[in-house]
Order: sequence, then structure tokens, then C-alpha cells
Amino acid sequence: MYSTHNSEFLGKLHGIVLQNLSNDNFGVNDLAGKVQLSRSQLHRKVKQLTGSSVSCFIRQARLQQAEQILLNEQRTISEIAYLVGFGSPSYFNKCFHDYFGLAPGDYKKYHNNMLLDADIVDLKKTMQGPVRNTTKKAYYFFLLVFIILALVLIAFYML
Repeated sequence: MYSTHNSEFLGKLHGIVLQNLSNDNFGVNDLAGKVQLSRSQLHRKVKQLTGSSVSCFIRQARLQQAEQILLNEQRTISEIAYLVGFGSPSYFNKCFHDYFGLAPGDYKKYHNNMLLDADIVDLKKTMQGPVRNTTKKAYYFFLLVFIILALVLIAFYML
């Protein structure tokens, strides 16, 4: 019960952040007001549940949303930065790199290449089945032809 309540609370916080995503002025005081807690009460509760500060929680929610937009929509990095509430694309790039380990452009290229590599592996697997079967069939066909020829030659020499 305790963890369900905590999950609901964090989910509520996350939802509020997402509702205010494009507002780059939305911060800890605003979030505290929305959940009717003081700033310090909210900080203690979020720190206890997540191990990070409220401002980190808000930034992580923004970055996670940015990741979804980056991977699923055709937008520039600057557009994404402003969409998720970062007032500065350069600060967004820094935060994104710190959180995900790659700059946004590199992150998108990496994931596109991973998908491309997965598609190539799937294609190779698909192609290997019939190729192997065709190779085996050809092998058995030539083996059968060789045996028949050998039997015909043996029969011919026996006559």
C-alpha cells in the first residue's frame, strides 16, 4: 500500500510537470503549489522517494519527454528544447548529454542506427533460412545425381 501511494504521488507530480511542459518558468514553487505542499515538504518527500531534488525530478521529466519527441518526431533540437520547457538550446544540450550520455543529435543517430542494425539482422535471419535450405537441397540433389551416375557406370561396366 505504501509503495502504491508513493507511485501515485510520483505519477501525479510527473503528470503536472507534463501539463506544464512548455512553460520554462514552471519550477519547484509552482509544483509545490499544485500539490498543496510547501516547497520544503515537497523537497523532503521527493528526495525520500527518488533520491533527487524536485528540480532534478522536473528536469528529468522534461528530458524524458524530449527523448520521446526526438525519436518520434521530425523536429530540430532547438524546437524540442523549447517544447519541453528549456529556455536555452545550449543548456538543453548540456542537460540531455548529462542525462543520456550523448548529445541529442548523436543520441538520435545512435538510435536510428540501432534500429537500422536490428532491421539488417532481421533481414539476414530471414534470408538465411531459405538460403540454407536451398543450399542443402542443391547438395542432396547433386549427391543423388552422383549416386545414380555411379550406379549407371557400375551397371555399364558389369555388362
